[in-house]
Amino acid sequence: MSSKQLEDPECPVELWWSLAVNYPIEAMQSILYDLMTLEEPERWVQLEEDHIQDWIDTIASGLPPMQQELFAADCAERVLPIFERAHPNDKRPRKAIHLRRLFAANQASREAWIEACAAANEAALEAKESGASDNGAAADAAFACTRDADGAAQSAVWAASDAEADIITDGPAAWAAVYRESRWQWKRLQAYLRGEVPTN
Repeated sequence: MSSKQLEDPECPVELWWSLAVNYPIEAMQSILYDLMTLEEPERWVQLEEDHIQDWIDTIASGLPPMQQELFAADCAERVLPIFERAHPNDKRPRKAIHLRRLFAANQASREAWIEACAAANEAALEAKESGASDNGAAADAAFACTRDADGAAQSAVWAASDAEADIITDGPAAWAAVYRESRWQWKRLQAYLRGEVPTN
């Protein structure tokens, strides 16, 4: 099966939905997307919910290297407040995000970025070992500053989930946080693909 079949206006309904699992961007760009999602809107919602994290991993890994760095910084920046609420005087993760953006723009050396990344990783490990009730969420937020694109996205999702669980200690609320963060990442990736995110 090929993504090209999604372009066929005569593509059978079940084949279209089957292909959409592996080719979500192509499905959304296809001539049949509006019709399919109008007839079964809840089916697309369920498809997204079931596969969104795999879609993020695949698309993020396929971005050009500079955009991968920027997307990783975006994900980390989203959950940085979780770390800074727990460790307000520790600026190492914030510095790592800043250096990553500079590195992506060729305004900082790889060595400077690696040094900042190592410092943020150290901050994450210290948070993880601190024993505070919010140490898991804070550590994941700091780890998000150091990971590659798909790893940063995953760490950011875990940080959001852990933070929600720490606040409410409720499984459904934590899952809702996972989906909320994943949906933001998915929309952000689509903006990169459409060329809507400044890269300088």
